[in-house]
Amino acid sequence: MIMRTRFAPSPTGFLHIGGARTALFCYLHARHHGGLLALRIEDTDIERSSQEAVAAILAGLEWLGLTPDEPPVWQSANVAHHLAAAEQLLEAGKAYRCFCSRERLDALREQQRQDQTKPRYDGHCLQLSADEAKAMATSHPYVIRFKTPSEGEIVWEDWIQGDICIQNSELDDLVLVRSDGTPTYNLAVVVDDHHMNITHIIRGEDHISNTPRQIHLFQALGWEVPHYAHMPLLHGPDGAKLSKRHGAVSVLQYREEGFLPEAVNNYLVRLGWSHGDQEIFSQQEMIDLFDVRQVGRSATIFNVSKLLWLNGHYLRQATPERLAPELLYQLQRLGLASDPDPDGLLTLIALLQPRCKTMVEMAQASRFYWVNSVQPYHEAAANKHLTAAIRPVLADLTEQLAQLPSSAWQTDPLEQLLRTITSSHGLKGMGQLAQPLRVALTGSDTSPSIFEVMVLLGRDRTLDRLQRCLEWIP
Repeated sequence: MIMRTRFAPSPTGFLHIGGARTALFCYLHARHHGGLLALRIEDTDIERSSQEAVAAILAGLEWLGLTPDEPPVWQSANVAHHLAAAEQLLEAGKAYRCFCSRERLDALREQQRQDQTKPRYDGHCLQLSADEAKAMATSHPYVIRFKTPSEGEIVWEDWIQGDICIQNSELDDLVLVRSDGTPTYNLAVVVDDHHMNITHIIRGEDHISNTPRQIHLFQALGWEVPHYAHMPLLHGPDGAKLSKRHGAVSVLQYREEGFLPEAVNNYLVRLGWSHGDQEIFSQQEMIDLFDVRQVGRSATIFNVSKLLWLNGHYLRQATPERLAPELLYQLQRLGLASDPDPDGLLTLIALLQPRCKTMVEMAQASRFYWVNSVQPYHEAAANKHLTAAIRPVLADLTEQLAQLPSSAWQTDPLEQLLRTITSSHGLKGMGQLAQPLRVALTGSDTSPSIFEVMVLLGRDRTLDRLQRCLEWIP
């Protein structure tokens, strides 16, 4: 049998970073074993589910490169299968109809609270015969409950947490079908996992409490029980469960903030798993080396500063062609480069790669190239460098640049010209000319090599910006 994992998000919100980690571990486990990754959209909560959330989940998985091997399965399309399984359990005497009112159940819970006993259904409707229950069902609302074994235990080998044992006496009779005829979560999940031929379930440890109930259902229906691996949850640097204030935001927001999917995946795989002291993993290395049994049991800390470090590494190592789509995405968000020059784009990326940690930084640093004018200048930079004393030097530079033939508009001739002007005006160093020139051409006093900037901008744009600067200086 082919090994099959599944990622099963609920479309009641975005794909957050914890969900992305689960999807990544499912993906890597499947790829490592030559298996398949399935995607199930658990959309049975109709009131809270939305198409916008579904679109965000699919877009997030695509951006991370965690595309499933098959079209998504929609849980809401399988309700008939869920209800058929409940009927099968009823017929086998492994489930029963419960007619208890909300008032009775509330009174039962209150009494248990006062008695300081564990809240659980007391099996009141088990005293009804099958015929009595069927007769009442024609005129009374009811739910269908699973008849949980009263003795014994459920034991399973969790591939991350180790052996787990739950006494059946700790479990009450689970509701399988609500009074409105809709299946509950645990029933739907078991039926879907069976029909999707899921062999390995990798999910957060917050689902451990569901696992004994689901194993009971698999066994009662005569179906093979999958293997389970429950991942430790992510925590923030303060030790609290990961929340929005720690960075538990939509995966796509990380793209908006300029992170690369390679960096995000590399960071996520190291949250609970390791391979010696290695920190940097290519996608193929992750597939080759990842073993879900080596995932630790302790909660792991999510730290954005480490992700930022990884992102800088991947940004510097990538080819300009790889970064071009991400830079275009950022430029479009800034309202720039609606029709970019491909050659200029790639040249610009190569110049900025060593200086940036995120694609947002790169987009902001490249703004000078995409605009017609860099004015208004950065105020502090302009006040420091664009002084009345430097104006005649810039005027001389502008005049001599205008006489430079287009064939000589290269870094070496430009550098030689600037050095000549620096010396002829008695400036102490190249920086006294390069910094004012940088502000004039880019709007700030930080940029790649000023000679590379001049070549990138070209002769006409360089001269135009210098002329505008001369008109701006008092």
